[in-house]
Amino acid sequence: MKVPEKPLENIALCLSGGGYRAAAFHLGTMEYLQNCEWRGKPLLHHVNILSTVSGGSISGILYALMTEQGKSFEEYRSCLMENLQEIDLVKLGLDKLKKDGQWENHHKKKNLINAFAEIYNQKYTLDATFADLIADPPKSHLDHVIFNTTEFQGGRNMRFRNDGHAGTKDLMLHKKIISEIRLADVMAASSCFPGGFEPIAFPHDFRYPPQKETDPDPCPELSRLVAERMPEPIGLMDGGIFDNQGIDSVLTTLKRQSASECNLILISDVSSYLIHSPFRFQEIKPLSRLRAWSLGKLIDRWNSVTGSIQWILLGVLLLGLILFSLGIAGNAFLTGAGVAVLLFGLLLYLLFAWSMRNIREFSTEIKRTASNLIPSFYREKLSEFDFRDFTVGEIEPLVIDRMRSLKLMVADVFLKQIRRLQYKRIYPFDRNDDSEKRDRHDLWQHRRIANGIRELTPVGFANVDQEQPGFPKVLSGSYEKVISAPLRNICEVAASFGTTLWFREEELEKMLFQLMASGRVTMCFNLLVYVGEIMAALEGEDKLRKELIKDLQDLFDRLSVDWRQFQSAAEEDLLKELEP
Repeated sequence: MKVPEKPLENIALCLSGGGYRAAAFHLGTMEYLQNCEWRGKPLLHHVNILSTVSGGSISGILYALMTEQGKSFEEYRSCLMENLQEIDLVKLGLDKLKKDGQWENHHKKKNLINAFAEIYNQKYTLDATFADLIADPPKSHLDHVIFNTTEFQGGRNMRFRNDGHAGTKDLMLHKKIISEIRLADVMAASSCFPGGFEPIAFPHDFRYPPQKETDPDPCPELSRLVAERMPEPIGLMDGGIFDNQGIDSVLTTLKRQSASECNLILISDVSSYLIHSPFRFQEIKPLSRLRAWSLGKLIDRWNSVTGSIQWILLGVLLLGLILFSLGIAGNAFLTGAGVAVLLFGLLLYLLFAWSMRNIREFSTEIKRTASNLIPSFYREKLSEFDFRDFTVGEIEPLVIDRMRSLKLMVADVFLKQIRRLQYKRIYPFDRNDDSEKRDRHDLWQHRRIANGIRELTPVGFANVDQEQPGFPKVLSGSYEKVISAPLRNICEVAASFGTTLWFREEELEKMLFQLMASGRVTMCFNLLVYVGEIMAALEGEDKLRKELIKDLQDLFDRLSVDWRQFQSAAEEDLLKELEP
C-alpha cells in the first residue's frame, strides 16, 4: 500500500471511553500532539475529524467547543485539568437528587444522568449548544466532530455531529434540531454507562423551558419533534456499547467524503483486549450454621417468625384491652395504661401489616419480572423443580457464579469482542499473515496509529513488533532496557487505574498526572514507530519525495530527543512538569 502524499495531515482522532481515566489519558495524548510540530503547526492542528466516546467525550467536547471559540490549548488544558481535579461528579450528582437539591430543569426526569448533565453544563460547557460548533466553514481545524451514543430502540450508534448527518439511519436530525441541543446533554448521553446510570430520554430530556412564561420556546424544533414524530422518547446510553473507540463513526464519515480527507487514523485508547479481573469460581464453603439450612427450612422459619410476631402484637392489643376494661371500674392508672398499650400495639400492628403487604407485593413483582425474563421453555421445566431441598450453602455458589459471569460478560467479554471487531476494520491482518497478501489488501497500512494505555506495560510491550521495517533503534531491546523504571511505574499505575468519575481522594492525588504522563509518553513512542515505518516504506523514493523524507527525518530526530528525555527523567520531574 502506497504511503499517503501527506501522511501526517488530515488526521482522524478517536478518543475512547473509560471515565476520568480516559479523559486524563487523552489530555496527555493531545498535549503531546500539540507540542509536536509538523510543517509549521502543531500535529494536533492537523486533526480534521474528531470522534469521541464516553469519557473521551468529556475531553473531546470541551476541546471542540473551546477551539471553535478561539481559545488556546493552554486555556483548554487548564480548564479540563481543574474540572477533573475538583469535580466529584458522583457526590454532586447525588446531592442534586436530594429533596432540597438544586434542580435546574424541572422538565427533565430527576435521575442521576440528568443530574450529571446539569453539572457538565455548569462546569464544562456553560449553556453551549451545537450551534456553537456549527460554522460554515468551521473556525477551528476540526471539520467533522462526532460524539457517539447508543440508542436503545434499534441498538444502533446514534451520532451527534456538526456536519448535517446526525442521528441514525432511521432518525436523521437536521441542523436546526441539532443546533438546539446542549453539549452538556450530549456529554452525559455519551458517557451514560449501563449499571451506573439509567438511560437519558431523547428528545424529551434535551429540551429546556423558557426562563419566563412570556419568553418564546428556546427549543422549538425539539418541541416539534416531540409533538409530531416522537411522543414516546427513546433511551440513549454510552456510545461504548456499540463502539468504545469511535472507529465506526470515522469510517462512516469517510464513506461520505473523499478518501483523501483522512491520511491517518489515530486511536487514543484506554481499553485493552485483556480481561484484567478474570472469572473466579465461588469457593465451596462448609455446610454449617445458616449454610446448612435448606431453603424450605428457611422459608418455614420466616413464616414461623412472622406468624409469632403477629401473635405477639395481637397479645399486646389484648393486654391493652384488658387493662382498659379493668380501669373503667374506676382505676384511672389502669385506664391510661390500657389506652397507651392499645395505641402502641395498634401502631406496631399496622406498621407490621403494612410492611408484610409491601414485602409480598415486592416479592410478587420480582417473581413476575424474573418470570418474564426467563424463556418459557426453562420456566416450564423450573416449575417442576423443588428448590426447597437445596441448602443455602448449595445455592450460594450457583447464584454468585451466575452473577459474576453475567457481570464479566457485560462489562468485559462483550465489550472486548466489539473492540476486536472494530479494530479488525483497520487492522485486518497481523504480523504473521502473508506479507504480499497484506500489502495488497491492507487499506489502512501506513495510515494508522493505536495509542493504547497498556502499550508500555510488560504485556503490551511484548506484543510490539520490533522486527518491522524501520523500527527505531532507540526503542529496540528488552522491556527493562527501553522503558526506564520511572516510566514503567507511571505506565503500569495508569493502566491499572479503574474507571471512575473523580480524582478527589487523597490516594488519587497523583493519578491525574500519571495518566496524562502515560498519554504523552505512549504517544511519543507510537509516533516514533509510525514515522520510522513511513520512512522505511519510502526508501528508494528519494528523488520523488525528497522534501517529505527530509521533513520526516527532522520529526524523527525531534521525537527521538523527546523519548530520550522521557527515558532519563525521574518520575517526580515527569509529573511536576504537568502541573498547572
